[in-house]
Amino acid sequence: MAAGTADGHLRATRSAPAAGNILTYNVLLKLIPFYPNLVGMNIEIIMAVIMGISLSACCGFRVFLPFFISSSLSYLGGYDIVPGFDWMNSLAAVVGFGVASIVEIIAYYIPIVDHALDAIAAPLSIAAGTVISASLFTEMHPGLQWGLAALLGGGAAGTVQAGTTVTRLTSAGLTAGLGNPVVATIENFLAMVFSFLAFIMPILVFMTIVVMITALFLLYRKLRRKKLIKA
Repeated sequence: MAAGTADGHLRATRSAPAAGNILTYNVLLKLIPFYPNLVGMNIEIIMAVIMGISLSACCGFRVFLPFFISSSLSYLGGYDIVPGFDWMNSLAAVVGFGVASIVEIIAYYIPIVDHALDAIAAPLSIAAGTVISASLFTEMHPGLQWGLAALLGGGAAGTVQAGTTVTRLTSAGLTAGLGNPVVATIENFLAMVFSFLAFIMPILVFMTIVVMITALFLLYRKLRRKKLIKA
């Protein structure tokens, strides 16, 4: 870690980050060199919020897969879960989320069923994003914890889910629905990979998802103007 006044002060006043968050820690030090003077917050809280937003965004792709990965990592000792969410750190939770993830993944390959899931995905993903981000927001008053979880976590999940809906509409309009299984496969892959990376490189996941969603909405608007797809 580069030496400097800000770094030295930070090392003297803040505990070292978890090993899985070293990359995020170093990035934040470069992006926010004046961090030690920020309103009494510590870098662990900032990293927890970024990680929570990144993981909750994955709930926009698949509701249960991020829970399965988060629960599995916690059960195996990969990270400490926030008090009050001990139910996620159990074998029963791992098995339950695993079964639910498999059912959800398969369902998106079944015609008609995938559209039915899209109809209920928005409220489910927002709720899931709120809960899973709250499980990572540490050292906060419960009111602030759940308020930020609903705003940031639920908002991230809802935004990504809206992006997947746009993708499915675009695919249906351009391929008469034949491309939807391909879209489902990509969503499954992204949900799995991003859920893992959210614990290692949350900033990368967050920035990648923002770019992806922006590109999808711009593509959708362009195709709508050209009347290649219907609303």
